[in-house]
Amino acid sequence: MVEPTRNRVREAARLKGRFAIAYADAFAAQVAAEKGIPLITGDKELSLLEREGLIATLSQNMRDTIGKSLKPNLKVFFYLT
Repeated sequence: MVEPTRNRVREAARLKGRFAIAYADAFAAQVAAEKGIPLITGDKELSLLEREGLIATLSQNMRDTIGKSLKPNLKVFFYLT
């Protein structure tokens, strides 16, 4: 869980204004970018952000595989829709 600080909310709003994505998706992408960790999702709507290098999108099978094999200290931000 992360706190929706004023800066995070502002940056997420900028992403939403720039891309045709839901606000919750913009907030998840903003937090991942801020923390310097990948956002792994299968949400096709977020492919626009993938092209900008902000996130990685994966199929459901790949999400399941990665989720089972993650090491406890690996920093990855999952946003499952």
